[in-house]
Formats: sequence, structure tokens, C-alpha cells
Amino acid sequence: SGSEVELQLTHMPQTGPAHTHSCLAKQTTLDEEGVPDFVGNLSKAVQKERQEIENSTATISAIVDILNTVANVSTAVDETSMQNILETVDVIIGEESRVSWVILNANDTRNSSSKLLGSLESLSSYLDGEFSVRTPRILLNRTTFDDSFMADLNSSIVLNITKNSMSNVYITTILLSTLYIVMPTRNSTFDVSPFNTTSNETASDNAINAAVLLVKINATVQNVILRYDKLNSSLTMNPQCVFWNFTLFDNIGAWDDEGYSFAPRKEITSNKHWL
Repeated sequence: SGSEVELQLTHMPQTGPAHTHSCLAKQTTLDEEGVPDFVGNLSKAVQKERQEIENSTATISAIVDILNTVANVSTAVDETSMQNILETVDVIIGEESRVSWVILNANDTRNSSSKLLGSLESLSSYLDGEFSVRTPRILLNRTTFDDSFMADLNSSIVLNITKNSMSNVYITTILLSTLYIVMPTRNSTFDVSPFNTTSNETASDNAINAAVLLVKINATVQNVILRYDKLNSSLTMNPQCVFWNFTLFDNIGAWDDEGYSFAPRKEITSNKHWL
């Protein structure tokens, strides 16, 4: 039996699509046993009302909170459940939601973008078996490897793990091709002193210029090489390879380049010395 968690929906302004609100409110508690049916119903509701959801910051925030709850109560996630979860995420990370995410990222009390990424990272730890899931904006692959691993992910990121003298290592990759729309661009040197309801969102001289890749491995490996295709080839000044550090700025989060070395070339290539 799983632990029971209450879904906090009562605080939400009633400004989103009514069907989605009612669907999410039907089940006020969630345990692990109920996750498969719940995420299936959530995906159906979100797909049906996607146009309204994309323009509703309240509903996007509620969906992120619910996915966080799903991650918190889960200890095993099968392929069908992950398909439903990623189909839900796909709806809220598109170009149509850009304005909503600008507003959400400007609110330093909710920080929904970091919470969304954190939920996906947690869920990736609970996947069972080997499988792939594809949505229009997301590509997930879970497999095993011995010694070394290489993958060309949707022709936009190449991941190369050099020889590590290990066997039967599980690796999960989640390529989020449009998460640059969702995540703020602040990095570890960002000045947090002027934070208010309009200054949290970004560092104006930074841009996320590649897809975002989540990698989860059930072992410690060395020398992970990542090669990214640039989204905008005209952006050439001071490129960095970074990861999202959830703990920076009192857990607000920011991009961090600790542990990376960078090799300038047509693509962006980095070598991470631990993972």
C-alpha cells in the first residue's frame, strides 16, 4: 500500500477549463495504487482542453503540482503510466504556453518550472523495464548497457559514455525539445538581490540554446560526453554546458556549469566528469 497524499486544488482560482478542474478535483487523495488510473484520466482531460490549458497559468501550475504529487507517491512507474504523464507534460511545454511560463517564472514563490523538471527526474528513478515513449515534444528511452553507451537522440543531442567496466547498467534519457520555453535562464552567477514578482524569470543576457536532456543512471560513471545541436546558430558568445541545480538560491534553482568542461565547435560539446 502506498502513502496517501492530498491533492491541494482548493486554493486554485477558478479560471481554467472547467472540465479539467472537475477531473482533477474528483480525487482529492492519491496513493500509489491509484496512480495508473489517475494519470490516464489526467492525460485525457488535458488533451481535451489543451488550448484553454496552454493559456491558463493557474491550470498549468495545478498540473505541475499534481505531477509532483504523483512523483512523491510513486515507487514504480510502468510504460503506460509514463506515456500518460509525458502526454500531459507535452501539452504544457509548447510554444503556445510561453506567455504562461513567463508569468509563472516571474513568481518566486511557486517556481513551477523547477518543480516540473524535478518531478520528471524523480519519476525517471522509478521506471520499470526497458521501453521508449515518444510524444511530439518529448522522447524517453530506458535501456541497459555494458561498459559504454552511445545514443543519437532525435538528431539533436548525442550522448556518449566511455568505457566504465560495468555491466547491466540501466540508463534513462528524457529529451525535452521545447523545455527552453519553460525554464528560466538564470545561472549560478545571477544576482538574486532584486528578486520580486517580476525579476525572478531570467538573466536577460542568457539564452537556452539547445534541447534539455535528463539522464538517469543507476550507477556512478565517469567521462560523459554530450554534443548538442544549437537551436540558434547565430548565438556564439560565451557558450556553456550546464545542468539545472535545484538547490541554488535557497532551492529556487538555476543553471550551473560545475563539473563540465567545454569544447567549442559547430555543435556544443561538453564533457562531464561525473554523473
